[in-house]
Amino acid sequence: MGLLALLTGVVAFSPVKGANATLTVTEGEAIVLRESTVPLVGRPSELHGSAGDTLVIQAADTIQVDATSTATLWLGNGSTVDLLPGTTLEMTELVDSDTGFRARLTLVTGQTVNRVARLLSGRDVYEVRTPSSVASVRGTVFTVKVLSDASSYIAVDEGTVAVSQESEQVLVQPGEEVTTALGAPLVVQPKGEVPPALPTTKPDPTTTSQPDSTATETGSVARAETAVSLPTTSSTTTTAIATAPITFLAGPTRAALYLPPTPPFLGRIPAPILPILPPRLPTPPPPASLCRQPDRCRFPRPPHR
Repeated sequence: MGLLALLTGVVAFSPVKGANATLTVTEGEAIVLRESTVPLVGRPSELHGSAGDTLVIQAADTIQVDATSTATLWLGNGSTVDLLPGTTLEMTELVDSDTGFRARLTLVTGQTVNRVARLLSGRDVYEVRTPSSVASVRGTVFTVKVLSDASSYIAVDEGTVAVSQESEQVLVQPGEEVTTALGAPLVVQPKGEVPPALPTTKPDPTTTSQPDSTATETGSVARAETAVSLPTTSSTTTTAIATAPITFLAGPTRAALYLPPTPPFLGRIPAPILPILPPRLPTPPPPASLCRQPDRCRFPRPPHR
């Protein structure tokens, strides 16, 4: 037990490998969702920050800002990412080592403005993924916005951005934009206004289909009639007393008492609420041949021959 506790403590407090970034909350509040470092035991944690606070961001963290908040993400190579209101951004990968700098971000919702420092080597990577595209850069200023689950918007202010979707790829130059949509070709055009996000279709609870009361009542009546008209065997009788407030179903071994429906619930199936056994017939006396004490039997003794 002591060794197990020691190993658990080492795992719980072992540092997370990889580079770190910092998040500065510029307005409102931000939430950072972080997975636990203890598999199968730990629970995800939440880090909250208000305007002016700085939070440390690690790989696999998810940053959320609401519709009234903004924040700026600072990366180790000097790149910055502005998170506009209503943005959810995941730090998919963050590595800053001798082998190169790699930053892969996943924009789930909202809009970001990326200012990427000049990447020095061919092994450096900076990517922003959306549900419908991937934007790869090597030193530029560009905007990425998720319009819907199948559409995204990318606009370039400086440098060049390679936008890929499935097997197609285009280069977006300064002053140009492209709107990606699954199943549609990539078309680069002059930069214009940032399009608004498409509204998410949600079912209206006020228009949810309700069962037809007339049909339901009719069906209940039909089932109630079936319950009253149960098929009987040759030894079972069904008696319905019209003038009494109950329906009595009698059988050879048991019976059930049913309460009838009463207005305004006429027609609903009554459930059996009281099992009733049929009246027990008087037990006949045992035959004289089984009497162990013949003088006490209620039958007269057989005459001696």
